[in-house]
Amino acid sequence: MSIILFTGHRIDWQNRPTPRFPVALVPAVQRELSDLLDQLSQEQAIQAAVGSLAAGFDLLVTEECLRRNIPLHVFLPFAMADFLQESVNYPKAVDDDTPWEAYFVRALVEAKHLTQVSAHQYQPDADQFADCNAAMLQVAQQWAQDQRTSLQALAFIQSSQELTPGGSFHFLTSLSAQLIPVHQLGPFSLPIV
Repeated sequence: MSIILFTGHRIDWQNRPTPRFPVALVPAVQRELSDLLDQLSQEQAIQAAVGSLAAGFDLLVTEECLRRNIPLHVFLPFAMADFLQESVNYPKAVDDDTPWEAYFVRALVEAKHLTQVSAHQYQPDADQFADCNAAMLQVAQQWAQDQRTSLQALAFIQSSQELTPGGSFHFLTSLSAQLIPVHQLGPFSLPIV
């Protein structure tokens, strides 16, 4: 049995100057994620998945986990309404018809546990995302220890980026420093526009 902790890029903001996760990559990421979860499930049963609910990799993972009846333990870094606005319903490419908000609501309804790390509103200069990542890691490590099971991570990172506190690359660095096995998807070739 294992517990998986997941992190990855959000879908690109509308008019992002340097594409990282354009909506055109969603089908490829979904296929690779599904294949990886098939492989991990064959090696050992996945007892739970721990992560957040941002539009992009997070919500793609939660959809796959719900389809497979893997219990979700979700974390929000700040007030839910602000998270919905900042991390789910932000302006994306006009061709993005992915139902991110429906995925978000389904994950909230189906989650075994919901942890809101802070009840405060979103504060751009605060370390709320980094605090959320630390809380997810601490809880996942404790659950794995209590259940005498392994902890693994799933990550979708397109490239090395600056270590922005709370960002996926920063979190991936923390996981690697703690010797947590990380299954990384990508990088994927960006579509030519």
